Amino acid sequence: LIENGEITEPLREGNLIGNGPQVLRDIDLLGNDFAMGNPGTCGKDGQGVPVGDGQPTLRVTAMTIGGTAA
Repeated sequence: LIENGEITEPLREGNLIGNGPQVLRDIDLLGNDFAMGNPGTCGKDGQGVPVGDGQPTLRVTAMTIGGTAA
């Protein structure tokens, strides 16, 4: 949780609420720390496809996040 520009406490059971394309438009800073997550497999009926994800640290100017204090 960020209050008055300071990180105060973590959230649990968080939900990101909003419109995906709008959130992408609201990104105003990107870090130079791109990293890939752990690869995995997505599958159905015995068939599997390798999957992965990655992104740099980023800042979004406006986003609604709901959750409870940890």
